[in-house]
Amino acid sequence: MKAIYMKCVKCGNQQQLSQNYSCKQCGGILQIQYDYSNSEIRKKSERIGLLKYADYLPVNAEYFVTLGEGDTPLLKANHLGRWLGLKKLYLKDEGCNPTGSFKDRSVAVGISKTLEFGANTIIIASSGNGGASAAAYAAKAGLRAVVIVPADTPINKVNQAIMYGAQVIKVEGPYSNSYHVAKKAAENYGWVNLTTTFINPYIVEGNKTIAYEIVESLGWTVPNWIVVPVGDGPVLVGIWRGFMDLKAVGAISRLPKIAAVQAERCAPIVRAFENGKDTVDPWTMGAGTIASGIADTLDGYSEDGTLTLKCIRESEGYAVSLSEEEIWESVVTLARAEGVFAEPTGAVSVIGMRKMIAQGLMTSNETVVAIITGNGLKTPHLPPNYSHEPQVVKDADELNGLILERNCLPHAI
Repeated sequence: MKAIYMKCVKCGNQQQLSQNYSCKQCGGILQIQYDYSNSEIRKKSERIGLLKYADYLPVNAEYFVTLGEGDTPLLKANHLGRWLGLKKLYLKDEGCNPTGSFKDRSVAVGISKTLEFGANTIIIASSGNGGASAAAYAAKAGLRAVVIVPADTPINKVNQAIMYGAQVIKVEGPYSNSYHVAKKAAENYGWVNLTTTFINPYIVEGNKTIAYEIVESLGWTVPNWIVVPVGDGPVLVGIWRGFMDLKAVGAISRLPKIAAVQAERCAPIVRAFENGKDTVDPWTMGAGTIASGIADTLDGYSEDGTLTLKCIRESEGYAVSLSEEEIWESVVTLARAEGVFAEPTGAVSVIGMRKMIAQGLMTSNETVVAIITGNGLKTPHLPPNYSHEPQVVKDADELNGLILERNCLPHAI
């Protein structure tokens, strides 16, 4: 299997593999197309991480830059499963990637392709995780990195990018503003745009490896559901493309349903899904959510959301949104039930699943995989009503009679 050309998802126009970011004919989103002959994806490889799947990615392996991304754990979630009523629930913990989020997969491919093209500077618009990842991989590759982030980006993520040596610039307003600043700068200066939306066709391909790893970890069987936190949706689309690859080469015989979870305060894809629409409109009601990593209004590039919606419908999947209280409940429940500390963006699948179960969309015997997209250390504060100052004692004698208070969950797990 190898990459052979790019194809527009809108008009079907084909063009050669290049640094071009959109269809020359209609301006639509480009996707990499492959020759699926002579595929041996089930053959055991001595390579590790994403390099194991180099033949299924659009980059020459000799240029591949790695920090050990991929091979993240697929955890059997027994306690959380019992609470939800799911006997076969798994967590794909992407917070275990080198910089703490799933972005390392897509950025590894993007940086590697940048080297293959012979460029020396990358720019990325990011809500935080992508910028930190791009900065790290650029440092590994010896490239200059410029990271554009919203002014309210969590400081932990900003500091990560700075420590890796990137030039970080903040932009006022929602993420969409940062997107447009980075896009214009890339055009003006000829830099490679690694923004992890659909603007760079190579970036999305790294997310396919999540699907490959899930299926391999489950003994080459396919889950019934994959539940994914979604902003504009390249991780969902990438996972779907990964399953499509596996089916095309005969490694699996069926496909899973894909569910998207968004924040109620910024849910353009969920709104379109619930209204039975085939296209997604930009979100115009603000985007102030603690789940900043999925707070994407899609202003000026709503076709990204439309492509994600198309993949959800193709999979016969679903889309659901959470309130701020439900997002925090996801974080706390996941941490206390399974010992997985995720940032708010990364944890939303938890209560997303509960809402789907309540609607009869998932049954107890189905196999469900929830994607946990980012580590909790990315967020600099604890949930309201759950944080407290630890008590201080001088010695063991002071523990006598001391009641150690603990903020307990409002439910038993």
